[in-house]
Amino acid sequence: MLHSHLINRISMSLPADSNKPRLALIEDDPEQREALHAWLQINNYPCWCTPSAEAYYKIAAVDPVNIVIIDLGLPGEDGTTVVQHLRNHSSIGIIIVSARSSSSDRVYGLQCGADMYLVKPVVPEELLSCIDNLWRRLQPDSTLSIDKIYAANADKIAENTWQLDSTQRHLIDPNGTSVKLTPSELAIMKAFAQTPGPISRNDIITALGADPKSFLMNRIDVHLSRLRSKISDTSNIKLPITPLPGARLEFVGKIQLF
Repeated sequence: MLHSHLINRISMSLPADSNKPRLALIEDDPEQREALHAWLQINNYPCWCTPSAEAYYKIAAVDPVNIVIIDLGLPGEDGTTVVQHLRNHSSIGIIIVSARSSSSDRVYGLQCGADMYLVKPVVPEELLSCIDNLWRRLQPDSTLSIDKIYAANADKIAENTWQLDSTQRHLIDPNGTSVKLTPSELAIMKAFAQTPGPISRNDIITALGADPKSFLMNRIDVHLSRLRSKISDTSNIKLPITPLPGARLEFVGKIQLF
């Protein structure tokens, strides 16, 4: 558990490590905010902190960060609303650190768009590991983009070509097996077909004709789960949709739309 006396251990002359992400900490409890800020500085992470979402938005406009560490019980705008806003408008890394410990709270926080969810009292070493792991995932060079997959394994990707019949609502796997799609499933697959490379969950929501502000993110997972099950029931090839950092998804292969 973090304690405020850690503040006294900070050397204000410590230079920031250019290989580490810039962090913002949103925490309304002064003691926890100062203690966590101190721990991050001791470990050489460039970081600034605020007690509210309103203060965060003002500072972030002129001093953007790579990862936000956020409490949920904030004054004014609640933490989950902030998480949803950040995820809908950016691919920033988001780590929730909250006393809300129920499984439903954790699931909801992740559904809102958080990359990770830690329960207070947080173990400092665990938080640092989460930051480092998330930062590696957010690095452009580590993103499994479709271009890199093609360059590394072009022959295999060429074999992984699917066909999408938008008139008859059929998805045809590389072996020629056809699956009938619902209108929603067709809309999702058309979004992948029309946008090579990763697409955001908001792109899928828009393709479904819904409003990202009111659409529950987990409904996308429900659609994809049903589609995967439908394909696995008729084909020995798995639907190659891969989740990526920043609430994005990628179809690892080619889709011919007709």
